[in-house]
Amino acid sequence: MVGRLVTLAGGLAGIIFAFFVPRLGGIIKANFEIMSFFEPIIFVVVAAALFWRPANTWGAAAVIVSGVAFNTIAKFGYGMSPADRTIYQFPICIAVMVVASFMGNVLAPIKADARERIDRLLSRMRGAGFGATSTSGWIGLIIAIVSLLVFVGCAFAESMLPKPYNLFIFMGLMMSFVLGCYMMVPMFVAEERQALPKGQGAPIEQSWIHRVIGNGWSWLVLYIAALVMVVILYFF
Repeated sequence: MVGRLVTLAGGLAGIIFAFFVPRLGGIIKANFEIMSFFEPIIFVVVAAALFWRPANTWGAAAVIVSGVAFNTIAKFGYGMSPADRTIYQFPICIAVMVVASFMGNVLAPIKADARERIDRLLSRMRGAGFGATSTSGWIGLIIAIVSLLVFVGCAFAESMLPKPYNLFIFMGLMMSFVLGCYMMVPMFVAEERQALPKGQGAPIEQSWIHRVIGNGWSWLVLYIAALVMVVILYFF
């Protein structure tokens, strides 16, 4: 339920944000602005939650507050560019996550049952997935990493990209990054799926929302529709 509500709120925020894109200098500049504010924060919080055992809600909350505060001061106080804000924000968020998480573990230790659940999750993420021989998963990992690195490189050299094809370049890189992440899924959930009775999917797969929009064909139609709309808006 939390995931669905957050997704709904994020979608509504994205729709509202779209109306202000012209005031921010176009979709590319607007995208950089919003990414510089939130992507380092999200990346550090999610990565720490999945791969660093001491991470906790204290660290996550501190990263969100400090990251937004840094961006606000850097942008409106010093006029720092989105690329520079992103570069500086990563080490700041990592340092805040480490310090705040250790403080949280001292002041409010996690209960034993909660720690056991966290350890099971981390064990599955670290062990079962990457230990499995999944060729498509490793290919997906490579695609995701390459797409992300090229995206960052294009972000720094955005002024050199041909217009308006720069938009299609960034869209293609984002789509290939998502594709790589999708191919990586079996590397992380293989153990959980093997524990289920034969023929039975995960609980989320039994919900109506998954049957309606949670499949590859729905997303393929969505991407094609978005691509057609972009072509029409840009060239006609």
